Amino acid sequence: MRKITVLDRILFLIIAIIAGSKIVNGMDQYSVLSTGFYTISFGVLVLASIMLILFGFELLTNRFVPIVTTLIPITLSLGLVHDYIPKMTFSYSVLLGLLYLISVWVRFKASEKTAALVLALVHGLSGMLLFVLPVVLVTRYGSPVQLLLVSLGGLIIGLEGVFLTLQKMGFLRMSLNTVFSRFPIMLLLATSAFVSGLHI
Repeated sequence: MRKITVLDRILFLIIAIIAGSKIVNGMDQYSVLSTGFYTISFGVLVLASIMLILFGFELLTNRFVPIVTTLIPITLSLGLVHDYIPKMTFSYSVLLGLLYLISVWVRFKASEKTAALVLALVHGLSGMLLFVLPVVLVTRYGSPVQLLLVSLGGLIIGLEGVFLTLQKMGFLRMSLNTVFSRFPIMLLLATSAFVSGLHI
């Protein structure tokens, strides 16, 4: 197991500051519901970063941690849907909500591989929307190009989630230490992209 370094802790602290600043100062332009969704996602980022500073990468091997961290792409995608396709908010939230509850139930009742697979499905669906929706909005509906940074963040966090899931399932030859070694910088890039892309 890779031990957390001073540089890792500094990067996680920067992530917590960036995400926390978005919660405190960057929500004025959103509706109440969107603000709630974004606050949850960036709040989880703050909490996860602080926990990683305190407990190191061992925290990521806990089988219950993904239940919480998957809320990041879920609530970010819900906020985007509510902002740009409000008519789809209810149906999309019901779909993701049901899948999330199933993933939580499987986490307690099924094997580690099955639980990881179901959670990857939820993570993948919300991550795909985070990537695709901004591209469609910019290319077809003239939304600000800055919104594409959300796509970039979704791609980064989605790939890291897939790598962690595949590694836990034994389908990835890459070692866990290798995945962990790049995790802080990738999470920092994703967080920065989300905050910058949503600052419209």
